[in-house]
Amino acid sequence: MPNALKDFYLNEVMREDVKTYLIQFLTDKAVTKVFAQEDTKSIAEAKDVIDEAFNHLETLFPSKSAGKEIINESR
Repeated sequence: MPNALKDFYLNEVMREDVKTYLIQFLTDKAVTKVFAQEDTKSIAEAKDVIDEAFNHLETLFPSKSAGKEIINESR
């Protein structure tokens, strides 16, 4: 996986800002479509895809501390 994507994932502030921007953009589009009495199903599908993509980043770059049990072998 490209380092830039990992850097993006590790930068929590940037990651949340980008996700917030994308969801807000979709929300604005949804409102426009609602007022125009257009179908908004594609907006909901796009949000699901964005959520899934951000969740998938967690599986690509698991936390180093997650799942590791700390054992004190000096005892």
